[in-house]
Amino acid sequence: MIFPWGEKKAEPVTEDVIEKTDRMVSGEGRLEVHSLTWAFVVKWANDEIGKARENNDSMRHDTLQTSALRGRIKTLKELIDLPLPPKRDRQKIKKEEEDY
Repeated sequence: MIFPWGEKKAEPVTEDVIEKTDRMVSGEGRLEVHSLTWAFVVKWANDEIGKARENNDSMRHDTLQTSALRGRIKTLKELIDLPLPPKRDRQKIKKEEEDY
């Protein structure tokens, strides 16, 4: 399978790219949740969660290794949840819906 991103040459990093990146990091950017890139990231993260869970289910891990795997799973879930409002806001919305 040929992927289109393999055909492009890397563009030099310019000042405007750095400024855009700074804005994205500060929360002013936009995540295109309907893009093929995001679909790829979500699929990859879900696959990695599945692998980590299978690995965690084996009995040969000590407490530290189990904690590391659980941390990886949590981080991957947080990545998938990036398009959602922060968890505290989701809980507040859910509470308001229940009260309604």
